[in-house]
Parts: sequence; structure tokens; C-alpha cells
Amino acid sequence: MTDILASSITEALDSMKKSANGMPNVLLRDIQSIHVNSTLDELPDSAKGAILNCVSSALSRLQAEGFVITKKEFVTPVKATAAAHRKRNPNQSPNRR
Repeated sequence: MTDILASSITEALDSMKKSANGMPNVLLRDIQSIHVNSTLDELPDSAKGAILNCVSSALSRLQAEGFVITKKEFVTPVKATAAAHRKRNPNQSPNRR
């Protein structure tokens, strides 16, 4: 998962560099427009396209590795039992956290 995030960031930055055409002021303006609460719609077009392509290829890669990608509402949550908890943590009592 960290590979996916790292490649998405580097691809977005690389696309922003290319779209700036070597103009440092344009690149700086695009980078300064990004903040912690930025949504995908607020990102520069070059970064948005790179992120969408990277996410698409990452999901394809995960499916190729055998993971199932689906919407949250189609998944039934599974609750762990106390016996399963003891198997994972045999030295810890179920009441101790």
C-alpha cells in the first residue's frame, strides 16, 4: 500500500513539473495551492490526472494479486470471536486491553 501512495505522489509531482514547462513560478503556485483539506477537484489538472491514473493502475494491480475490490455497502462485517482473539494473542486475557 505504501508503494501505491508513494508512486501516486511522485507521479503527481512529476506531472505538475511537466505542466509548468520549466517555469518555477507556475510550479510554486500549483504546489502552494495544495493544502491539507484539498479535495481532488481543487488540485491542479495535471496532478488530478496523475492521481486518477495511479489509483486506477493500483486497483488493477491489487485485483491481479487476488484482492477483491467492491463498494462498502456490499461487504458484510465479520466480528472476531473471543476464541479467535486468544489464538492471535495467547498470552493476553480477553478482558485486558
